Amino acid sequence: MNNILIAINSTFVGMFIVFLALILLSLSIFAFSKILQKKDKALAKSEDSTKKAVSHLEISENNKPDAPLDNIPDDELVAVLSAAIMASMKGQHVYNFRIKSFRRLPQGTPIWNRTGRIEYISNKL
Repeated sequence: MNNILIAINSTFVGMFIVFLALILLSLSIFAFSKILQKKDKALAKSEDSTKKAVSHLEISENNKPDAPLDNIPDDELVAVLSAAIMASMKGQHVYNFRIKSFRRLPQGTPIWNRTGRIEYISNKL
């Protein structure tokens, strides 16, 4: 009978310790999420000010989003492509690259698909 009481006692003590550890773990995760949210809000404020500055720029008639991309000069397109390559290579320090040629791929997707992508990307910005 004494062994059964010891077993029940150790079971309840073990369960208490496990649940106490789980509660402490959940509280620490909650605290860290609040700390990270404060940092994210600070970053969002700085991004919002940048977005507001960019949104005040006017889009000229030649560069409307609905206009075809055929009227963009090649030197501007090469500059945009090289900036995209540099942005995708964030951590790497590669400065000796050169765009020798580029070619446009035909759009095989329907217009509703492209419109959905554009809306999705613009909502992410």
